[in-house]
Amino acid sequence: MCDTCQIRRSFPSPISGKPIVSIGFLTCLQVDLIDMRSVSYEGYNFIMHAKDHFTKFTWLYALPSKEAIHVANNLNLKINWPDLIIINGRPRHPQSQGLVERSNAVVQQMLGKWLEKNKTLNWPNALGIKCFNRLDLTDK
Repeated sequence: MCDTCQIRRSFPSPISGKPIVSIGFLTCLQVDLIDMRSVSYEGYNFIMHAKDHFTKFTWLYALPSKEAIHVANNLNLKINWPDLIIINGRPRHPQSQGLVERSNAVVQQMLGKWLEKNKTLNWPNALGIKCFNRLDLTDK
């Protein structure tokens, strides 16, 4: 390509995401699934990770599959808040859910350390313990 063509060529501008605004507890909740099929335990293959954007509080649930019925049974949000509006993020686009995606790595790291420390493979029982510790890295 010549110099003139190089100068005229448009370069894609970086995508700037819209900031997520949360004005209180449970006004913005991000949910993601962590694949645990490589270490499935008693039929549980996934972790549903829900995180409140305002308080950064986390809920973790063991799921047998990622079917909607299992996710809905654990969330129950529409029953508690009938005016809730659910906005779906883009599939296979983790950048749109940065808060929960970053926490997924922390969950997996802490879960692995807890399982190793307690010499067990029962990760579904460890989810409540990790959730109550608010996912801090104090138990390295």
